[in-house]
Amino acid sequence: MTDEYVGGRTLRQWQEAFPLLTDIMAKKEVFWTNPRYKEKPKAEAVTTKDIDEAEKRLGRFAAYIETAFPETRRTKGIIESPVVAIPGMKQYLQQTYGFDIPGRLLVKCDSDLPISGSIKARGGIYEVLATAERKLRLKTGCSGRMMIMQRSLIASSNAFFRNIQ
Repeated sequence: MTDEYVGGRTLRQWQEAFPLLTDIMAKKEVFWTNPRYKEKPKAEAVTTKDIDEAEKRLGRFAAYIETAFPETRRTKGIIESPVVAIPGMKQYLQQTYGFDIPGRLLVKCDSDLPISGSIKARGGIYEVLATAERKLRLKTGCSGRMMIMQRSLIASSNAFFRNIQ
């Protein structure tokens, strides 16, 4: 078998190029690390400033979101998931693990988010709004109130949704 060619090489040539193959073929336990593996760059930390800017941006778009998505009227255009007390789960955990949980046990129901039903989709909506705001700022130089943008977005979304129906 050593004289047969596989992928343009003999088995002996493959073993010379990759010595670990000999142990693999002998069914020995081996440990291989990928020499091309590189550590992923660490994600940038989210700062308090980032959170504050996101909150302000979503506030600027709240009137648009409320108009475009009536299911957000109750929250005045803010896309928030409800937080619900789960006393049954609290009782189960206390009984199962034998310790007391002070206060209330709550769950954030991201599955009930208006519009999207998904925290990831809410992030996507936010990114669309951030991109729209940046493009408008570049195009018009507008950096103050976003009334012009909100009106433009409302008109655009209404036209878009009319074409879908």
